[in-house]
Amino acid sequence: MVILKFILTNFMTYGVVLLIVVFQPELRNVFEKLGRSKLVDVFDMDDNIMVKHSISEIVKAVEIMSLKKIGAIIVIERVTNVSEVLKEGISMSSKISSELLQNIFMPRTPLHDGAVVISKTQILAAKCILPLASEVSVPKSLGTRHRAAVGITEISDALVIVVSEETGIISLAEAGKLTRDLSSESLKELLLKKLDRTKATHVISNMVKK
Repeated sequence: MVILKFILTNFMTYGVVLLIVVFQPELRNVFEKLGRSKLVDVFDMDDNIMVKHSISEIVKAVEIMSLKKIGAIIVIERVTNVSEVLKEGISMSSKISSELLQNIFMPRTPLHDGAVVISKTQILAAKCILPLASEVSVPKSLGTRHRAAVGITEISDALVIVVSEETGIISLAEAGKLTRDLSSESLKELLLKKLDRTKATHVISNMVKK
């Protein structure tokens, strides 16, 4: 009993230290993964809040421009970089706000022609020229804005919002296709679904693993 007590006492004292030394690499990896996952969750949460706020500001601006029949084209960058489009535009790097978007597209102002390009929570540039889709892809009844919206989505995964100057109709272009006659509520719902950063992160992670 004395020997057993001695062994157990010394194991409890030194055994834990020994286990830490022996399994140090494995323990370090476990703690690193736990710490990294928590940080990613926090940043994803913050990003999602900011993205949702930006979507609300965009939809608010689009709704007002639709009522006033102010033509607009807003490109929302996703995974595919659209830096080529920015070269001909006016660099801005501004926080997204409904008021700023409305001012940009106000008729007879210097920046109202062309497209606004948005990435995450920033307006990158205004007065950008987009590649046009063929007349086959877009009905002839629709103008240059709609052809430009479809055109950029044929070569990237961007989402493009269009407000018709003639009718005020709101459209959303994605993957070479145009969804027409959207309400502000349905536009917001679509944007929230398609710009969900948590889902996008999982998709990209899965693609990298493959």
